[in-house]
Amino acid sequence: MNLFVKTNMFVFFLKTVLILFMVITMISLAVTKMTTGHATFFGIKPIFVPTASMIPAITPFSIVIGKALTAEDELNVGDIVVYEKEQVLFAGSSAESTQKVQICHRIVDISKDGKYKIKGDSNYGADEPKVDREQIIYKIIWKP
Repeated sequence: MNLFVKTNMFVFFLKTVLILFMVITMISLAVTKMTTGHATFFGIKPIFVPTASMIPAITPFSIVIGKALTAEDELNVGDIVVYEKEQVLFAGSSAESTQKVQICHRIVDISKDGKYKIKGDSNYGADEPKVDREQIIYKIIWKP
């Protein structure tokens, strides 16, 4: 075989591998979005942390890696997690509304009723109210 044929075969192979990777990625994103409500790549997601609430563990504007939680996953005091809560926008105005926000903080206590006391490492007090297990969507598995 001449060089032209070998090059074309190699390019075809690379294109095929790239297309397969894209299809597998799209399927993974779709399946995890349908099952967990959050699009992840095989349960793993990069998460942007814009605030200083987790200094010194996580610096502002860092990217951490979170694992989508399943019912079997165990959470312990000391774990850094991402949870979702409703936040009121434009409180007291005629345009008042709510939106879901994601917060990355550490579990500092687990009460007997199964609620999680969560706090940013550099915050003075814990987040209120305590968080239900269903609100916790990711456990941080890597941080810079």
